Amino acid sequence: MSSGWKKFQETGKVVPGERGDQLGLLVVDDEQEIVEALRDLFAEQFRVFGARSAVEALELFRQHAPEIVVSDQRMPDVTGLDLLQQIKERAPETVRILITGYSDISVVIRAVNE
Repeated sequence: MSSGWKKFQETGKVVPGERGDQLGLLVVDDEQEIVEALRDLFAEQFRVFGARSAVEALELFRQHAPEIVVSDQRMPDVTGLDLLQQIKERAPETVRILITGYSDISVVIRAVNE
């Protein structure tokens, strides 16, 4: 557990620090442009890992144990909700965020409830 994670748990805020002290953020989207845009956006605050599939995401999660996972809902191999459920089973303390460009209220309700 990084000291950045401890600081986040104590304060609820991301505190800039040394590169090794930063929280890990895994971004998952089947569109490379989205992965790169989010990587660029968050690179100063987090150690960002990008994946374009659930298989790649789970491998990166296993290797780096990021504290936060942001996943797109609609992907060809598995839904973001299903991926986040797998992440929760492996590490329930991981912060999981689902994003989507579509408004499907049933998916949103299911994600919140799970």
